Amino acid sequence: MSVNPKILLVEDNDIDKELFEYLCSGKYDITWVKTLKEAKEILSSENKFDCLVIDLRLPDSTFPNTILEIQKLSKDQPMVVLTGMDEKELIIGKGALERIYKYILKYRDNTSDIIQSTIDGAIKKRATNGQSAAK
Repeated sequence: MSVNPKILLVEDNDIDKELFEYLCSGKYDITWVKTLKEAKEILSSENKFDCLVIDLRLPDSTFPNTILEIQKLSKDQPMVVLTGMDEKELIIGKGALERIYKYILKYRDNTSDIIQSTIDGAIKKRATNGQSAAK
Protein backbone atom coordinates (compact mmCIF):
# COMPACT_ATOMS: atom_id res chain seq x y z
CA MET A 1 0.00 0.00 0.00
CA SER A 2 1.53 3.29 -1.06
CA VAL A 3 1.02 6.53 0.79
CA ASN A 4 0.14 9.63 -1.20
CA PRO A 5 2.60 12.53 -0.93
CA LYS A 6 1.42 15.24 1.46
CA ILE A 7 0.86 18.69 -0.02
CA LEU A 8 0.14 21.93 1.82
CA LEU A 9 -1.94 24.14 -0.47
CA VAL A 10 -1.95 27.80 0.58
CA GLU A 11 -4.74 29.29 -1.55
CA ASP A 12 -7.47 31.74 -0.58
CA ASN A 13 -9.76 31.18 -3.58
CA ASP A 14 -12.29 28.33 -3.19
CA ILE A 15 -12.66 27.82 -6.94
CA ASP A 16 -8.89 27.67 -7.49
CA LYS A 17 -8.63 25.16 -4.64
CA GLU A 18 -11.33 22.97 -6.20
CA LEU A 19 -9.62 23.15 -9.59
CA PHE A 20 -6.26 22.24 -8.04
CA GLU A 21 -7.77 19.21 -6.31
CA TYR A 22 -9.48 18.15 -9.54
CA LEU A 23 -6.25 18.47 -11.52
CA CYS A 24 -4.40 16.41 -8.92
CA SER A 25 -6.87 13.53 -9.44
CA GLY A 26 -6.57 12.20 -5.89
CA LYS A 27 -2.84 11.59 -6.31
CA TYR A 28 -1.89 13.66 -3.25
CA ASP A 29 -3.05 14.11 0.33
CA ILE A 30 -3.86 17.83 0.24
CA THR A 31 -4.16 20.03 3.30
CA TRP A 32 -5.71 23.37 2.42
CA VAL A 33 -5.34 26.70 4.21
CA LYS A 34 -6.53 30.13 3.07
CA THR A 35 -4.16 32.55 4.82
CA LEU A 36 -0.53 33.03 5.69
CA LYS A 37 -1.51 32.91 9.35
CA GLU A 38 -3.07 29.46 8.91
CA ALA A 39 -0.05 28.25 6.92
CA LYS A 40 2.30 29.41 9.67
CA GLU A 41 0.18 27.69 12.32
CA ILE A 42 0.11 24.35 10.52
CA LEU A 43 3.80 24.50 9.61
CA SER A 44 4.59 25.18 13.26
CA SER A 45 2.51 22.27 14.54
CA GLU A 46 2.45 19.42 12.02
CA ASN A 47 5.05 20.08 9.38
CA LYS A 48 5.17 16.74 7.58
CA PHE A 49 4.57 17.95 4.03
CA ASP A 50 6.42 16.75 0.97
CA CYS A 51 5.73 19.92 -1.01
CA LEU A 52 4.23 23.35 -0.41
CA VAL A 53 2.03 24.90 -3.12
CA ILE A 54 1.61 28.59 -2.47
CA ASP A 55 -0.45 31.42 -3.91
CA LEU A 56 1.48 34.69 -3.59
CA ARG A 57 -1.48 36.96 -2.91
CA LEU A 58 -3.40 36.05 0.22
CA PRO A 59 -5.86 38.06 2.32
CA ASP A 60 -3.17 38.65 4.96
CA SER A 61 -0.02 38.76 2.82
CA THR A 62 1.42 39.50 -0.60
CA PHE A 63 4.72 38.77 -2.32
CA PRO A 64 7.50 38.58 -1.36
CA ASN A 65 6.37 38.39 2.27
CA THR A 66 4.26 35.26 1.68
CA ILE A 67 7.25 33.25 0.46
CA LEU A 68 9.75 34.72 2.89
CA GLU A 69 7.52 33.99 5.91
CA ILE A 70 6.78 30.43 4.81
CA GLN A 71 10.48 29.81 4.18
CA LYS A 72 11.18 30.64 7.82
CA LEU A 73 8.90 27.83 9.05
CA SER A 74 9.20 25.26 6.32
CA LYS A 75 11.81 22.63 6.91
CA ASP A 76 13.35 21.77 3.60
CA GLN A 77 10.20 21.33 1.55
CA PRO A 78 10.28 22.46 -2.04
CA MET A 79 7.83 25.21 -2.87
CA VAL A 80 5.73 25.57 -5.98
CA VAL A 81 4.31 29.03 -6.58
CA LEU A 82 0.79 28.91 -7.99
CA THR A 83 -0.44 32.40 -8.77
CA GLY A 84 -2.74 34.33 -11.06
CA MET A 85 -0.29 37.16 -11.55
CA ASP A 86 2.89 37.12 -13.62
CA GLU A 87 5.12 38.22 -10.76
CA LYS A 88 8.16 36.05 -11.42
CA GLU A 89 10.46 39.00 -12.10
CA LEU A 90 9.35 40.66 -8.88
CA ILE A 91 10.03 37.49 -6.88
CA ILE A 92 13.47 37.14 -8.41
CA GLY A 93 14.18 40.78 -7.64
CA LYS A 94 13.26 40.28 -3.98
CA GLY A 95 15.52 37.23 -3.55
CA ALA A 96 12.60 34.98 -2.60
CA LEU A 97 13.40 32.18 -5.04
CA GLU A 98 15.73 30.21 -2.78
CA ARG A 99 13.60 27.08 -2.50
CA ILE A 100 10.96 27.70 -5.16
CA TYR A 101 11.02 24.70 -7.46
CA LYS A 102 8.76 26.13 -10.13
CA TYR A 103 6.49 29.06 -10.84
CA ILE A 104 3.05 28.21 -12.31
CA LEU A 105 0.54 30.71 -13.67
CA LYS A 106 -2.97 29.61 -12.66
CA TYR A 107 -4.75 30.53 -15.85
CA ARG A 108 -2.04 29.45 -18.26
CA ASP A 109 -0.51 26.31 -16.75
CA ASN A 110 -3.62 24.68 -15.22
CA THR A 111 -3.48 21.21 -16.68
CA SER A 112 -3.22 18.02 -14.69
CA ASP A 113 0.00 17.11 -16.54
CA ILE A 114 1.72 20.38 -15.64
CA ILE A 115 0.51 20.42 -12.02
CA GLN A 116 1.32 16.76 -11.33
CA SER A 117 4.68 16.74 -13.13
CA THR A 118 5.73 19.88 -11.27
CA ILE A 119 4.79 18.51 -7.85
CA ASP A 120 6.31 15.10 -8.64
CA GLY A 121 9.50 16.80 -9.87
CA ALA A 122 9.77 18.89 -6.72
CA ILE A 123 9.29 15.85 -4.48
CA LYS A 124 11.74 13.78 -6.53
CA LYS A 125 14.38 16.52 -6.38
CA ARG A 126 13.96 16.68 -2.61
CA ALA A 127 14.28 12.88 -2.29
CA THR A 128 17.37 12.92 -4.51
CA ASN A 129 18.92 15.42 -2.13
CA GLY A 130 18.29 13.00 0.76
CA GLN A 131 15.56 15.07 2.33
CA SER A 132 12.37 13.68 3.85
CA ALA A 133 9.19 15.17 5.28
CA ALA A 134 9.27 12.61 8.10
CA LYS A 135 12.15 14.43 9.83
